[in-house]
Amino acid sequence: AEIAPKHVRGSFVFANQLLQNCGLSLFFIIGNFISWRILSIVGMVPCVLHVIGLFFIPESPRWLAKCGRDKECRAALQQLRGHDADISIEANAIRDTMEFSKQSGETHIMELFQKRYVYPLIIGVGLMLLQQLSGSSGVIYYASSLYERGGFPSAIGTSVMATIMIPKAMIGTIIVDKIGRRTLLMASCAGMGLFSLLLSVSYSFQSFGVLPQLTPIFTCISILGYVISYALGMGGLPWIIMSEIFP
Repeated sequence: AEIAPKHVRGSFVFANQLLQNCGLSLFFIIGNFISWRILSIVGMVPCVLHVIGLFFIPESPRWLAKCGRDKECRAALQQLRGHDADISIEANAIRDTMEFSKQSGETHIMELFQKRYVYPLIIGVGLMLLQQLSGSSGVIYYASSLYERGGFPSAIGTSVMATIMIPKAMIGTIIVDKIGRRTLLMASCAGMGLFSLLLSVSYSFQSFGVLPQLTPIFTCISILGYVISYALGMGGLPWIIMSEIFP
């Protein structure tokens, strides 16, 4: 959120969701062929690459400007935007923002509860709470068990889910700056609620022996629909909104 240009900030932050889905998709597919112990060892590889890569990325220009290190701020910004890019306007805007923050004096945690901050605080924290309480982690982590519970082959179900993870996240990355945050978030939440209801209804029908032949189909549709709905909005939008609504 700090290093992305303003006009593509939404897509950049949403790309985090895209890359998460790439990783989940890869491991869902690999997990069908190897044990979880080997899968854990394989997961160490990107972690090591991540640690090594941290030594080659520039510091956040906003943080450097906040510390009064203007030359380093400009150098980091130039590295991020390219050596031929004109960074003067953006660098001056960052510096002015940091200067205004300094003039406002030291901030304390109790200031968050001032009347002017309460509304955005409720929105930001509320969205993050709803994201975690939506059950997305449970659906993704226990997808195999959910498929088996509904009578659908878990290997096929997780493979199909892994296949659609990347395209659905790519769609969200493309449309996030075109449709609008609020509209996309409402559509995402509505889809999650609808497919959660469908999943619970299909399990209830199974328990009472009603339309047992349709339970596997409903289970598959519910899980895939839920995962798609989550990725299109609730997965990445709370992070974007958090970075945009706070001073």
